[in-house]
Amino acid sequence: MDYRIPFDDEADDQGRQLELSTASGPASPLDEIRHMDEDGEHWFARDLMPELDYGTDWRKFSDAIQRAMEACQKSGFEVAYHFVARDRMVPIGSGAFRAVADYRLTRYASFLVAQNGNPKRPAIARAQTYFAVQTYKQEIAEKQAATSATDLAVPDTTTPEGVLVVLDMLRDQVMARMQAERQVEQRDEKIKELTPGHELAETFAAANGTMTVRTFARNVQQWAHPRGIKVLQEHVFAYLGMIGMVIRAGTSEKGQATATALKAGWCENATTDYETHTRGTLLTTYARLTPKGVRHAWKRIHSTIGEYNTLDPKVIRP
Repeated sequence: MDYRIPFDDEADDQGRQLELSTASGPASPLDEIRHMDEDGEHWFARDLMPELDYGTDWRKFSDAIQRAMEACQKSGFEVAYHFVARDRMVPIGSGAFRAVADYRLTRYASFLVAQNGNPKRPAIARAQTYFAVQTYKQEIAEKQAATSATDLAVPDTTTPEGVLVVLDMLRDQVMARMQAERQVEQRDEKIKELTPGHELAETFAAANGTMTVRTFARNVQQWAHPRGIKVLQEHVFAYLGMIGMVIRAGTSEKGQATATALKAGWCENATTDYETHTRGTLLTTYARLTPKGVRHAWKRIHSTIGEYNTLDPKVIRP
């Protein structure tokens, strides 16, 4: 993800001066294309595009919007709220119009779009500073409204010094976000290290391309033991029920494949007979995992163990 703040070592002197002059100069062109309605302030992507020096290159600008949407999602915010797809009618001559793609962008969405541009380009540097300052002002206003505080220290953003203070604060926030993302990436890498390869899952498939749940549970145990992870066979049985592959206890169909697992090709049902002392020979139906089901189960198990370090049904939420 690319959170970009115009740090001293990233922007040249000219770009830096443009950023500072934006705050102390006349109203920004971005104010002129800002809209207000009952849902708050917003910008339209088609209006923002030339102000960020993309001209009329919608294809290139839409790539920046997609990167911003990914950044929004990774930051834990609702993309559908901040980036609202809409059509805009544009004239094509002779009084005719046609619909073109557009987005209604919140201030945060506009900020992310600007952040994903090159800060050495003056127009983008100005936009980054503009949205950074506006976002900071809004945060201060919300804090004052929530706490009824009027003595919060607010830098004077009409001066170059005040803008620098705001940028430093936002830089710290961005660095914290980047650190949090690195931690998530490191966790994902750990999960990958724990994951048996695709070919191993294939090897686990027994004769006729399927294996019993009990055999699969033993394989999970054998994999977990040298890694210091305690897994009981009943944990695996319960887990396969929790993720919708095998019917859990409490019904006469216990241990059989679920309708979902059969439809997805994760399991097949098999039958076998067994002798009883009082009722003679009986048939029982039970689930067998297909290679596709083995891979699916492993993927879910790796993710769960990576998060909880156990398959104990009392602890986990698959």
